[in-house]
Amino acid sequence: MPGNTTDPMTQYQTQRAMDNLPGQDAKAKADLGSPRPAKLAELAAGALVNDKTGILIAKIDKVDSDGVVVSTGAAKVKIPADAFGHNKAGLLLDMTKAQFDQIVAKANGAS
Repeated sequence: MPGNTTDPMTQYQTQRAMDNLPGQDAKAKADLGSPRPAKLAELAAGALVNDKTGILIAKIDKVDSDGVVVSTGAAKVKIPADAFGHNKAGLLLDMTKAQFDQIVAKANGAS
């Protein structure tokens, strides 16, 4: 089958990009609690933002009237305030780190 590989690193990277790593079962995700929409008061400069699996992906740089600027350290992107959720781990975006990284790269002109 095309694209199949026995190289462990390639397999790991593929599974990670698909949010399908061993151990990422329903119980692990359930431990984060049910997400709810984030409150405006929770969107503050310095707040940490996780992906939907609880992995840290960014920090809020500033909050503008038209969105929230988050920083990865290397790049920044503005996200609508209503895109943020909150669960037991804190603020989150409903996407994986790999999906977020693609959005940031695209917004900052990387191919």
